[in-house]
Amino acid sequence: MTKHTSFIKAVTLVSLLSLSAVSAYAWTAPTQNPPAGNIDTPINTGTTDQSKLGGITSGGNITAWSFIAPYFRLATTTTAGYVLTSDAIGNASWEAATGGSLPAGTDGQTLRHNGTDWIANSGIFNNGTNVGIGTTTPAFKLDINNPAGTIRTGLRLGYNGLNDLFLTDNGASVSSNLYYSGGWKYNGTNTGTLFGMANGALSFYTAPSGATSTAATLTNAMQITNAGNIGIGTTTPTTKFHVVSSGVGGVGNLGIFENATSTANAYSQIGIRAGSATSWIWTMNQNSTLYGGANSLNIYAGAGGAMTLWTNATEKVRIDTAGNVGIGTTAPSNKLEVAGGSIFAHGPTGGHGRVTMLLDGSDQ
Repeated sequence: MTKHTSFIKAVTLVSLLSLSAVSAYAWTAPTQNPPAGNIDTPINTGTTDQSKLGGITSGGNITAWSFIAPYFRLATTTTAGYVLTSDAIGNASWEAATGGSLPAGTDGQTLRHNGTDWIANSGIFNNGTNVGIGTTTPAFKLDINNPAGTIRTGLRLGYNGLNDLFLTDNGASVSSNLYYSGGWKYNGTNTGTLFGMANGALSFYTAPSGATSTAATLTNAMQITNAGNIGIGTTTPTTKFHVVSSGVGGVGNLGIFENATSTANAYSQIGIRAGSATSWIWTMNQNSTLYGGANSLNIYAGAGGAMTLWTNATEKVRIDTAGNVGIGTTAPSNKLEVAGGSIFAHGPTGGHGRVTMLLDGSDQ
């Protein structure tokens, strides 16, 4: 019994001594760099810094931290602005950032890359809600502001360079194949058109074709003033519709109202209305039998109205609603009534002519 008890005590003592030795060794910092010193033990949890020349392989996360900065350090370099990168086989290192570090800029400014570095001279700004080009304080979703200078075009929508659409702040203009740079110029070799808005007026211009980047010759095709007057051939219309033409030999036609159909009794007409009164002027086509017949010009005065001819601010001829014609009188009571003058007739060669009147069926 005594031997057995002594054996148990001996085994227990050895076990305790072994556990104490293992615990003491596991929590003791190594005295030299691995692999010597702690090759059989994982990196310990002591507070002493440890160095390892070989690699570290982990099947899980590797977390490094400290109660004081820096929290994570892979190199002892003191150069600011370095970034963590890796080579083709995964070796990590701190290296200078390719392209340089980001520069300081203006609030909301968009950085741009010039092929070598990031630079802060962009004219694009974003305040989180609106985007500005040429302005640091955009007030609209897209706010484009041209600086002072000769180039005033702010927006271009194009495809082939011949009929591109331009939005220009030179008097608020929209143009096709025309841009503004110290004057209107051709963007391509096509013709140009321009729609301008300034001082409440609308201007429509055309330009013949010209060489790229040369000055365009603009012609005002139509003008709408801030009073609502429309001018064709004039930039200062004085009536609601004012047409000016200086052409001769048929070139000066002011307008054609056309109905091209050849169907019988087709016509083209112009209506004129004042208040509730409406009158018409129309022409019948070549196959017409109504009104004045084929190729006729017809004038219709509204119901209850007379037709008059004036010269020198004085009425000279009147056709009343009964069909009476008055010359020199505004109230004819006969089919033809002449007042204040004579009726003269002469022959085709200057000889005397004859006026025949039928009274009660007899020739007088």
